[in-house]
Amino acid sequence: MADSAARVQAISTIRDFRGKLVEFTDLVRESLSEASFDIRRTMDWLQHDQRAHWQREIKACNKKLETAKSELFRAELNAQQSGGSARDERQRVVQLQRRIEHAEQKLKAVQRWIKLLDREMNIYRGHVNALSSAVSADLPAACEQLNVIAAQLDKYVATSMPTADNQTTEDAETAETDDDAGEEQP
Repeated sequence: MADSAARVQAISTIRDFRGKLVEFTDLVRESLSEASFDIRRTMDWLQHDQRAHWQREIKACNKKLETAKSELFRAELNAQQSGGSARDERQRVVQLQRRIEHAEQKLKAVQRWIKLLDREMNIYRGHVNALSSAVSADLPAACEQLNVIAAQLDKYVATSMPTADNQTTEDAETAETDDDAGEEQP
């Protein structure tokens, strides 16, 4: 008679796979969390630190420019009266005007980057939502299903595997049947 029992040999492989799936789930969760944190930190740096830095720089340079213009005006008056030069004061005004232009360009660049990063963050979130959902719901459900499968296979193996006592009894019965069959033959 053919053996009708399934050959279940590696339930531990299912448990090992489940363990690896749990590790993978944890790794993905951690990676998604780190990526979100890094994006948020970069956005905060742009919105708060960089924007404020360049706004302060513009304000400080404007104050210095006003002072430099006053000094230039006085130097030009003195130069007209005494025949001197206000060249250093003019250079200082030009230098401060360039610094203000540079700071304004940097501020505009920061504002562009804020808009771009915000748009890219929204796109990223849209793409990551499916993965995040799978990590939150689907993978834990799969792990639980693997537990159930392993438990069912354990039960099956326990009920279908002959014990040592059963095996010895079956061997003895088979031997008796063979002996009885042998006696009837001449």
